[in-house]
Amino acid sequence: MSFFEEFSWHVRFGWAHACAALGSAKAAHNLGRYYETTRTDRKDMSKAVLYYMKAANKGYFHAQKKLGLLYAEGRGVERDEKKSLFWLQKVAEHHRIKAQKGDADAQWRYAYCFVYGEGVEKDPEQAVLWYTKSAEQGNANGQTNLGHCYSNGIGVEQDLEKAAYWMRKAAEQGHARAQNNLGDYYENGKGVEQSYEQAFYWYEKAAKQGDKYAQHSVGVLYRDGKGVKQDNENAIWWLKMAIRNGRSEAVEDLKKCQGLQFEQDWYEGGLN
Repeated sequence: MSFFEEFSWHVRFGWAHACAALGSAKAAHNLGRYYETTRTDRKDMSKAVLYYMKAANKGYFHAQKKLGLLYAEGRGVERDEKKSLFWLQKVAEHHRIKAQKGDADAQWRYAYCFVYGEGVEKDPEQAVLWYTKSAEQGNANGQTNLGHCYSNGIGVEQDLEKAAYWMRKAAEQGHARAQNNLGDYYENGKGVEQSYEQAFYWYEKAAKQGDKYAQHSVGVLYRDGKGVKQDNENAIWWLKMAIRNGRSEAVEDLKKCQGLQFEQDWYEGGLN
C-alpha cells in the first residue's frame, strides 16, 4: 500500500469510527465487517461482534442477521441457538412488515428467510410466493432467485423455460449472478436453445463485473475456442483472474492451456 493509499485508508477508517461514535448504525456495521474480514493484523472478532451489536441494537437488519449467523456458527461468540433465533426473527419480522407493504427489496429478502429457515420455518412455497411478488415488480434479486427456484424445483415444479425467462430479466438489468447463470443455461441448453456464442456473451458480462465463476467460464471458452475465437492469452488472463478471486477449480483448466509452463508453486506462492 502506497503512502497516499495508507493515508486515505486512515482518513476513512477514522471517519467510520467517528460516525459510529455519533450513533450511525451503518458505520458501526461497516466497522464490524472490517474487523471480521480484513486480511491484515487488525482482524479482531471481538471488536467485530461489538460493532455488530451496536448496529443491531439500533435496528440495522444487516447487523442483526450477521449476529444471528455468528451465534449459530459460534464464530466470535459462544454458540447459542436461542440468541441466533432471536436476531434472525428480528430480521424476518423487519422484512415481513416491509414486504407486506409492497417493498420489492424486502419481499425477496423475506423469501430468502423461508428458503433457509432464518427466523421462520422453512417453507419453499412461501419463498416462491414472495420472490414472485418481488420479481414482478422488476427487482433483479427477486428475479434471479425466482429463476433459481424454477431451475431447481424449489417450492415449485421445475420449469427451465421459466427459469431462463426470469434469469434473463435480471441479467438484462446487469445482475452479475443472473448473467453467469444465463451463460450456463446457453452453454448447456437449459430452457434455451444451446449457443456457445450467447453463453460467452453473458459470461463475459458477468466476468467483467468480477464474478469468479463467469471468469472461469470465459477462460475455458477462450481456451477451447467455443463461442469466441480461440485465444490462449485471453484464456490464461481470465483463468488467472478467476483464481485470484478465489476460484481454485480454475487451476486445473489453466494447466490445460497450450504453451503454458505451469509450476505448482505458481499457484501456491502467488500469481504473476
